[in-house]
Amino acid sequence: MARHRSHPLPQIVRRLAPVALRDDPRVRALAVGSGLIPPRTMHTAAEAALLRELARGCGSVVEIGVYEGSSAVVLVRTLGRAATLHLIDPFGHQPGACAQAGRRPSGPRAVWWRAPAP
Repeated sequence: MARHRSHPLPQIVRRLAPVALRDDPRVRALAVGSGLIPPRTMHTAAEAALLRELARGCGSVVEIGVYEGSSAVVLVRTLGRAATLHLIDPFGHQPGACAQAGRRPSGPRAVWWRAPAP
């Protein structure tokens, strides 16, 4: 399995931040986008394994609802260079979400789509 970059701020340090600061969307977007903290994981290890299994060998994958990009990161790390990952979110491209896509030269092309907000 590929070795993943660690995040500069250890979890014990991140826990010291007040909840209002830790949960502020602008602060989180900046911290996730800059690689200071990882995106919030919204799936279990078993679900991540299923995502990898389903995406392996695919030429095109669509994710609807990106949030901070934790499942998109799983897909980026699984898909090959010739693949395309379509990311659909009502907020459009989010610099903090799936920042790892641009950091993996052998990874897939990521295409952002803005879906109308409900």
